Amino acid sequence: VDRDRIGVLGYCYGGQCALDLVRRYGMGNELKCQVRGVVTMHGILDSCHMEKAYSAKLPSILCLHGANDPYISKESKKLFLEEMDRLGADLEFTSFSGACHAFTRWEKVPGDDKQAFHPRSAERSWSSMKSFFATELALSLSRNAQ
Repeated sequence: VDRDRIGVLGYCYGGQCALDLVRRYGMGNELKCQVRGVVTMHGILDSCHMEKAYSAKLPSILCLHGANDPYISKESKKLFLEEMDRLGADLEFTSFSGACHAFTRWEKVPGDDKQAFHPRSAERSWSSMKSFFATELALSLSRNAQ
């Protein structure tokens, strides 16, 4: 494992855990590693109140979200975006139209209004995640060389 090029990926509750890792440790200096990028797929945005007052830079964050996710209220999304702005996060937030929660999980039955596989969003989110990590983890090499 290259401790200077760590990427974190979390789905649903794992997405919340990934975000709370960032909220608590920033890029991970206290963890003796460098978290360079965090991706959440249909992740829960609410904080577990792990935020800490620190001056460390946050890693880049990519949130891939179903626009019709019943577990993410408009208020929750608003508070999350405000929090990330306040923390100075390099955040990309993508909402996939027509997708609800668990849109990447092929075993979820399409048509369920809470959790359903959405093939187009699943494919696009996977491509976005791969591109994001390729960029962020490769950039860490050039940042280290400076």
